Formats: sequence, structure tokens, C-alpha cells
Amino acid sequence: MSKRLQNRLRLQARVIEELFRRHGLAVHVDGGVVGSHVTSYRLREQDEFGWERLPLPELTEDLVESLGVPDVRIRREFGQAEVEVGHGPSTGAGLLDLLEQVSLSPLVGLLGTASGRPLLLNLASAETAHMLVVGGPGAGKSGLLRSLAVSLALHSRQAQLQMVCFLPPGGERGGGSPLRTLAYLPHLMTSLVTDMDDIREVLAFLVAEIDYRRQAGVRLPHIVVLFDDVSCLYDARSEELASSLLRLLNEGGPAGIHLLATSGPPATARQKRLLQADWPVRVVGRLAPELAAEIGMPDAGRLAGQGGFLVHSQGAELRFQAAALDDFDLQLCLDELQQSRRPAKKANGAPFSRNGDEVVFAAR
Repeated sequence: MSKRLQNRLRLQARVIEELFRRHGLAVHVDGGVVGSHVTSYRLREQDEFGWERLPLPELTEDLVESLGVPDVRIRREFGQAEVEVGHGPSTGAGLLDLLEQVSLSPLVGLLGTASGRPLLLNLASAETAHMLVVGGPGAGKSGLLRSLAVSLALHSRQAQLQMVCFLPPGGERGGGSPLRTLAYLPHLMTSLVTDMDDIREVLAFLVAEIDYRRQAGVRLPHIVVLFDDVSCLYDARSEELASSLLRLLNEGGPAGIHLLATSGPPATARQKRLLQADWPVRVVGRLAPELAAEIGMPDAGRLAGQGGFLVHSQGAELRFQAAALDDFDLQLCLDELQQSRRPAKKANGAPFSRNGDEVVFAAR
């Protein structure tokens, strides 16, 4: 049995036991069977009279939501209880499976597969130093960014690479962005930046960092700036925010600062200007056909979503499927990173600044 499967079974069993306990019945997962479509968990009840009191519809709903699966079936026959957990449809090759096929250098991340082969992004190259991912709801933009960030973290030491993650309050996913789970990456320079005032201050720091690095002649550590739904900066009607973003895009690469951002479909002239900026790598997910034609990528109107993308860079266009990273595989990656790397200093969401060669976090 692979380490990935063992981890998935262990975590799912833990969730099942905890949710049964919350609903009033103590159980222990006592083995089971992994099938092609479902995994059956065999339960040992610690209270033989508690089953009749279980609110089965509510418990089933909680299990589906907590396990992130399409369906769950709870049954008890001849005194033996089982929970059947559906596997759900595959959304592309798994990130961990793909990472076993390649040997990544620092600053090289994995996007997914194109024609059955791993597709990589090299941030150290000026031609691919920044990336914008555009698509409608359900395209898989945030999931792509999460997989890419994890692949970078797994193969880059903190002395080589650090990260900042912006999740603006007006973003497309609100508080539900998949990037929230990146809060546990040891490479983060600070906690997730979710407040607009903090976003403004951290962007100002990054712009000042470009000037500092240029004068000092340094590029390390590289800073990867993850920004989920960057178009909301333009909705904020702040020229200062838009100007800071463009400076990162136009001047950050040579200073070792890289912008990886997502955006929903541009709805205003200001948002369309964001698309027209000089992004070295543009990735487009599912869009309405008329909008896909307007931005010069008509094939994006025929994408099915769920991780199917077109990437445009250096005059070439390529279709690919984003690497899939579910919460169970993510937990396995985080465990590995926490065990092998010393955690980065966290700032509890506060902005930070530079004092000579030190990064100083402001307490609040």
C-alpha cells in the first residue's frame, strides 16, 4: 500500500470517528476495503444501543462535506456497521504522482500535464517569471495556484524561496479560497494577508524591496507573491494598489520577486487593462465564448473547466490539465515540510518592513 493511500485512509478514518462522536456515538474504524469506486470502513461500536439515536441524514451530510467526497452511505446489517465513501471523478493527474516522474530544481514548479507529460514553470527565467491565471467560476484557478505553490515549496529551501499570500476580502471565492490551506507552509513570510489595509502595506513593502535589492545587488531569497483574484484591486478604485501591482510585474523579476495571480473574467475596462499588462505567462481557463474571442484565445470558450487550461507564453499556446492536489495529499505534503524544514517566522497577519538586512514584523 502506498504512503499516499495509507495517509488518505488514516485521515478519513479519523474524520469518521470524530463526526460519529459529535453525533453521539463512539466508534472505532476497524479496517475496511478499498474498491475501485468506494472505500468501505468497518466500524466497531462502543455503545451497542447508541445506533438507534443517530441522526443519520445529518451525519451523512456532515461526512460528505468534511471528507470532500460526492457521496457517503452509512449502513448496519447483522450487527455490523459500515461507512462507504465514494471516490468521486478524477480531475487530472495527481501532483504527487507527477512529482515522482520529474526531478525539480529550486524555483521550478509543476503546473500539470500536457500531452501526457509534466508541464513545468521556471520562475528563475525572465521569460516565465510571472503568471496570470484567468477563468470563470469552476475553472480551477485557485486549485492550480495551490498545487504550483506546494510543488515549489517541496523543492526549494526557505533560504532560496519565501512566499506571501494575498486573499482579498472581495475575492471571487470570499473566505473559501483553496489557498487558505497554504497558511501552514513554512515558506510563508507572514500569515495570510486578507485585510485591504494590510494588502496595501505589504504591497508597498514589496515595491520598496525591489529598490533595496536593486541597490544592494541581491536576489535571494526569491519571493513568490500569490494573489487570489487580483482583479479586486482594480475594483478597489485605488491607483496606488494598481501601480504597486504593475511595478511588481514590470520590475520584480530581476529582483527575484515573482507574481502568481488569478483573476475572474474581466468585467470592467480597468480589469481588462490588467489582462493587457505584460504578463510573461498567461493561463486561461473556461470562459464565455464571446469573452474568449475578445482576449484572442477562442479555444478557452470550449474548455470544460475543472482544471483544463490553455497556457500562452513566448508566442506559443498549449492546452494542459492542472495537477490535482486534494486536501489529503496536501496534508501529506505539509507533514513532510514541517518535519524537514524549520518553520518560517510568522507575523499574525501584520504588515512588515525592512530595516537594513532584516525583515521586521509590526506587532498589533
